[in-house]
Amino acid sequence: MSLRSTYNALQELVKKYKVLGSVSALVEWDELVMMASKGASARAIQMSTLASLKHDLETDPKIGQYLSDLYDENTQTVKEEKEQPFNEFEISNIKLISKEYNRNTKIPSELVARSSALASKGYHTWVQARKDSDYQKFLPIMEEWIDIKKQMATLINPKGDIYDTLLDEFEPGLDSSKLTKIFEEVKRELIPFIQQVREKVTKDPQNYGENELLSKITGNNNSSTSTSAGEDDLGTFPIEVQKKVNRQIAEAIGYDFEAGRLDVSMHPFSTGISIGDVRITTRYNKEEFLNGLTGTIHETGHAMYEQGLNQEYEYQPVQYALGMASHEGQSLFWERHVALSLAFWKKWYSVVEEHFPELKKRNLSVEKDVYKSVNVVQLNNLIRVEADELTYPMHVIVRFEIEKALFDGTINVKDVPKVWNEKMKEYLGVEIPNDAKGCLQDVHWSSGAFGYFPTYLLGAMTACQIAHSLPNFENLLNNNDYLSIKQWLNENIHKKGSMTLTTDNLLKQATGEELNPKIFISYLKKKYTEVYDL
Repeated sequence: MSLRSTYNALQELVKKYKVLGSVSALVEWDELVMMASKGASARAIQMSTLASLKHDLETDPKIGQYLSDLYDENTQTVKEEKEQPFNEFEISNIKLISKEYNRNTKIPSELVARSSALASKGYHTWVQARKDSDYQKFLPIMEEWIDIKKQMATLINPKGDIYDTLLDEFEPGLDSSKLTKIFEEVKRELIPFIQQVREKVTKDPQNYGENELLSKITGNNNSSTSTSAGEDDLGTFPIEVQKKVNRQIAEAIGYDFEAGRLDVSMHPFSTGISIGDVRITTRYNKEEFLNGLTGTIHETGHAMYEQGLNQEYEYQPVQYALGMASHEGQSLFWERHVALSLAFWKKWYSVVEEHFPELKKRNLSVEKDVYKSVNVVQLNNLIRVEADELTYPMHVIVRFEIEKALFDGTINVKDVPKVWNEKMKEYLGVEIPNDAKGCLQDVHWSSGAFGYFPTYLLGAMTACQIAHSLPNFENLLNNNDYLSIKQWLNENIHKKGSMTLTTDNLLKQATGEELNPKIFISYLKKKYTEVYDL
C-alpha cells in the first residue's frame, strides 16, 4: 500500500470518531438548552455510552498501524513519497492524529466513561449548588474531578507536570511557567492602573461613576441628575425585543443563520456540530440590554470561526479550530474590538433607539455618553462574564492561580472559596458576599475543564494583536465593512484550522510576531486613559 493510500485509510478511521464527536456535541447542546429536567439521569447514561463508543474508535489499533507507516515518532517527521507528497495541511493532520492517538490510547475506557458520567452529574450538581450558593454541595464533584484529572495527566505524560498536561489539551504547546510569566506582567501593569481608575471615579463620581454611566443606558436611572424618583425612568428592555435586535446585529456582522441558531441558556456558549450547524446561546436581563448583546456578539465570533473552517478537511483534526486561545481570540475580537468601538455605536445606536424608544428621552450623545457607558469599568463587578475588558484579566488570573495550586498541592480543594475571595480582594479590591457570586459562578469545573480559563485571557491578547495588525482595520470599522473584516479572518485564521499547530505560529503568520502581551497592555492603558481622562 502506498503512503497516500495509507493516509486515505487513516482519514476514514478518524472520520468515524469525529462524526461521533459531533453527535455528542448535539446531545450536550440539547442537555443545556432543550432537555426536560427529569431526563438528567438518562442523559448521563447516554453520554457515557457515546463516550465509550467514541473512545473505542479513537483507540482502534489500525490507527496505530497506519501511523507507524506514516510518522516517525523519534524524529517527529512525516514520511513522504516523491510521487505523491503531502501538503502542509496533510502533514499537520498526521501529526495531530498521532498526538490524539497517543493521548487516547493511554486513557482506559473505564476512566473515559467515569469522566463522561461525572460531567453530566457535575453540571446538575453545580446548578443546584449555585442556586443555593453552597460550595460544600459541589465539593465532592471537585474532589472527584481533581482525582480523575491527575490520573489522566499522569497516564498521558508520566514525567510531565500535571497542570501543563491539562493546559495542552486546550492550548497546544502551552505550559504554566510561560503563562505565569505573561500573567505576572499583566498583573504588574494593570493592577495599579485599575487603582488609578478607581481613584478617578472616587474623586469625580458625577462624570465617571459606574452608576452614573450605566444608568444612561439601563432600565433604572439612579443618576443624581434625575429630577425626582420615577421621572425619566427608562423602564425595561423586553426580552423578545432584545432577541430581535441581537439577531439583526449577529446577522449583520456575518453569522449565517442558515447554518446555526440563537437560543437562551443559563451560561452563554457556542456549539459546533458541523460547519453547516453551529449554534449559539445567550442570556437576557429585562433591565439592561448590553450584556445580552455583547454576549450574543461574543458567541457569534466563536460561531463564525466554526462556520469558516476549511470544508476540504471536515472531520479531520487539522480542520478543527486551533486552540481555545485562538477561538476566544475570535469571540473577543468581535465583542471588544468591534462591538465596543465608537464606530460600532455610531452605526447601531440609532437602531437600538428604534427598538427601545424610551432611550430617546435621554438625548444621549454617542461619543460623550453611549461610548463611555458601554466601556465603563465596573469596579465592583464580581462576575467574570459580565466584566469589562480592563478588569477581566484579573478574573481569569484568579482562576488560573487557583487551578495551578490545586494540582501542585499548594491549596486544598475545600479551601477554594477562601482563596478565591482573598485573591479577588487583592487584585480587584472587591468583597465576595457568597459562593454563587464567587467560585460557583462558572460552569467549567463541573465538566472537569481545568486548564481552560487561562485561554480566555490569552484569547483577549490574541484578539488585540489581530485588531492591531489587521490591514485598514479602523477604516473598515468606520465604514461598517464587516464583510471585509470577516473575509480577512476567514483567510488568515479560520480556514487554517489547526494547520499551524500552535497559536504562536498562527499569530506569526497572520500578524508578523508571536503573542506579545505588551500590545494588549498598551491597548488597555491607552483606551481607558482616554475614556477616564487620566
